[in-house]
Amino acid sequence: MVNEVKRGRFNSYLVRLLGMQVTAPAPQLNNVIIPTMNIEDPSDDHWFAQGWWLCSGAVDIAAVAAKSSTALLRNPAGSGVLAVLDELIFSTTAPTDDRWAGGVVYTSSDLAQLPSASDITATLDTRYGTALKNPSLHLTYDNNPPLNPVPKNRFDLWVLQYTPIILRKVAVLGPGGAFALQNFTNNVATTVAMRWRERPVSDLELAQG
Repeated sequence: MVNEVKRGRFNSYLVRLLGMQVTAPAPQLNNVIIPTMNIEDPSDDHWFAQGWWLCSGAVDIAAVAAKSSTALLRNPAGSGVLAVLDELIFSTTAPTDDRWAGGVVYTSSDLAQLPSASDITATLDTRYGTALKNPSLHLTYDNNPPLNPVPKNRFDLWVLQYTPIILRKVAVLGPGGAFALQNFTNNVATTVAMRWRERPVSDLELAQG
C-alpha cells in the first residue's frame, strides 16, 4: 500500500492518517482484516491531514462616481498550488437592485488595488503555529478594470441593498486561473469577502495537466 500512496491526490493524507513511515513496515495486515475510512470527510481535521492551508481575505471597495467595481482572486501560473474557493460573501450599498456577475477567468495580471495586510489571513487553523504561511493566491480589486478575456461560466445575480449574498463551493482554481466578481452598478460601495483553501499540486495532477 505504501507504494500506491506515493502518487495521487490523497498521498500525504493517507501517510499522515495511517502514521506511515518512509518505507513499509515489516508486519503486514492479515488479508481478512479490511480497514475502511472516509477520505472525503470535509471536517477541519481532514483538511489539515490533506495539507490544505485555510485562507481568507476581504476588500472594501469605495464608491466612485461613474465607475463600478471588480474583485479578483488569482492563482499565479507559477504558484504550484491548487485552490478551492469555498465561500464568497458580498454586499452593496446600491439603493436599488444591483446586478453582479462572477466567473472563472485566465489572466496573468492582478488588479490595481491591494487590500491591506490585515485583511488577508494566511491560515484559519492555529495548529500551523505562529510562523504562518503567506497565501499563494492574490486578492485584488479596482473600479472599472478591464478584464480580458471575460469570465467563463459566468453567473448573474440581482442583489438587494445591504443584503449579503453567500455562495459556497464556488470554483476550483489551478495555477493560472482566477475568479472575478463584477458589479455593474456605478458609484456604490461594495464589500467582498472570500474564504479559500490551497495545497501543493500533486505529481499525478501535474502529469494529467
